[in-house]
Amino acid sequence: IPFEDLQNELTESFEVGLEMSFFKNRLSFDFTYYDASTTNQILSATVSTASGFGSQLINAGEIQNRGVELLLNLAPFRDPKGFNWDISFNMAANRSRVISLTEDLERLRTGAADRNADVFADVGVVFGNIYSRNHWLRDEAGNRLIDASTGLPIRQSGSVLVGNALPDWTGGLRNSLSYKGLSLSFLLDIS
Repeated sequence: IPFEDLQNELTESFEVGLEMSFFKNRLSFDFTYYDASTTNQILSATVSTASGFGSQLINAGEIQNRGVELLLNLAPFRDPKGFNWDISFNMAANRSRVISLTEDLERLRTGAADRNADVFADVGVVFGNIYSRNHWLRDEAGNRLIDASTGLPIRQSGSVLVGNALPDWTGGLRNSLSYKGLSLSFLLDIS
């Protein structure tokens, strides 16, 4: 749905960090902590398809982000006449919490993971939780419970929290090898 009264997001943030290097820059690290609060958060909210649309951009409320970032650089081998080896490791962890929603809402459906799962923004809870409407009842051993009259698994009523769309942390490991102007680099992304 076209937006008419959409307002800009406003973010207030605090950030502090520390950067240090040792042994003629052969070992260095950069650490950052941040705390940011965004009001008038712009989110895509699902709407009834009877409107002719599937979603609408709205100013959803306030979301708080807190996190850390770390970068570690290591040069285990440096030869000014030939071979060099550099290693970098980065890591970041962010927690997004819904502080408030517009129009005194407690829950806002922000999307569908598939036809049996929804993503919600709930006040006071981390952002991006996925709830399934297709969750099976299980016994203590983890086996699905079966309805004796139909032979089918028994579904739990309502929706059940099954996970979060956002990773607990992200990171990467990069190795770079060089020899007389020729270099080779490879990267592992971790989430």
